[in-house]
Amino acid sequence: MTRQDQGIDFASAAMMRLISTGLARRGIAAPPSSRSSPWVPRTQKLDTLTPIMNIHGPSTVLSIADAIREVSPEPVLQALSSARDTGDLLERWRRLERFSHGRHTIEFNALDDGSFSLVHRARDAGPPPSRAESFLVLGVLTILSEIVNATAATLTADDGTVWRKHGAWRELGRAASIGRVVLTAQAEPRMLEPIGAESGYFATRLRERVAADPARRWTV
Repeated sequence: MTRQDQGIDFASAAMMRLISTGLARRGIAAPPSSRSSPWVPRTQKLDTLTPIMNIHGPSTVLSIADAIREVSPEPVLQALSSARDTGDLLERWRRLERFSHGRHTIEFNALDDGSFSLVHRARDAGPPPSRAESFLVLGVLTILSEIVNATAATLTADDGTVWRKHGAWRELGRAASIGRVVLTAQAEPRMLEPIGAESGYFATRLRERVAADPARRWTV
């Protein structure tokens, strides 16, 4: 039985810690986040994000993701940051969504130019994510793509509005629409050096490599 089957809607405590750190960077007070559990009630996230969205606008919510580079090591963020490229990052995000039984999901499609079309939506017929939740998730994926690709990303809305370019968030009006967006962050994908006979005890090296990146889709 999932948390939702029990009638309870949860949010990631790691995301709440990121929110607290991101808001503190901008001098905005946020409720302390606990490390005693991997989950918190979703209402706690909404109670934090909704006033921030109403007072400061979507650009502030997007900029929370900038704190990813400063937060204490989080296993989930480490697993995502180890992705080979943006496509691998999005696949890892999708697997984490399945693991957490979340009600919302990122739908993504690769475009011909190497960019990705993204939309944050309800997984089933349930209520959609709030605007603040969608801005936050899309901001997090954008910063993670910059980390993964070691290059600045561009995030553009369906109507052509640029949300991020050249490593900076653009100022958006409070009424900025949110729907499908296009994420572009292209760089040479990360390649692993082959483990050769000269690399020492093969099984030890292999075990170390898998342990360092357990979220990778390892193949023979």
